[in-house]
Amino acid sequence: MKSRSILLVILFSVINYTSIYSQMEHRYIGLHYEYGATLNMRYGRIDCSKSHFFFEAALPRLVTSLAGWKVSEQANPVRHGRYMSLRGGKHFKMGEQSSLGFDLLWEFTGVAAPPDTDETKNFTGYLTMPLAAGIAYTQSIGENFSFVLIPAYGYACTKTRNNDGKQFKRISCDIYLQMKASEILTLYGGAGYVYYPKGLPLSYPQDASFGGPLFSIGIAAKTSW
Repeated sequence: MKSRSILLVILFSVINYTSIYSQMEHRYIGLHYEYGATLNMRYGRIDCSKSHFFFEAALPRLVTSLAGWKVSEQANPVRHGRYMSLRGGKHFKMGEQSSLGFDLLWEFTGVAAPPDTDETKNFTGYLTMPLAAGIAYTQSIGENFSFVLIPAYGYACTKTRNNDGKQFKRISCDIYLQMKASEILTLYGGAGYVYYPKGLPLSYPQDASFGGPLFSIGIAAKTSW
């Protein structure tokens, strides 16, 4: 009987704790390393019951790489690098600690695609400007941790081989993670996968699918705006 009472007290404490700290907010600005790319910055603003907004930028790389960029033939199967990214959306509360909503994405992304001729083994870099829409699922856990999961569908929006304006499909899934480390610092990261079912309009062979991962990890300072 005593053990049951203790269990009920623990259960009540857990429920009370999660309800107090449910639907948490994160607002932060920081620096992170992006796998296969460079040091980027991110501004994140998340109200787990209302909305999310992420801005990422690698301005030095964006300025110096507008003419295109190359990677070695060891890139397998493809590398992605975010030059600038804007995404945000509205949430609708589902439970004490979860919400579901929509997401809109617009970014400049470097993509190392398969060669566009048979004469080289090197992957070739292209600058794409994907536009996508997706579903955002947000979950907060306790007072310190939350994540936003976003599957999305859109188009590559890049130059085409024959200037015919045809843009190939882009399917992606990203997760953004935030953890409050102290009253000032936030640890954050992310992972994702981008897939082009028909390749890119400039990639060879045409209509050949490929894709690749995205990983990031960084540290940020809390902000009130």
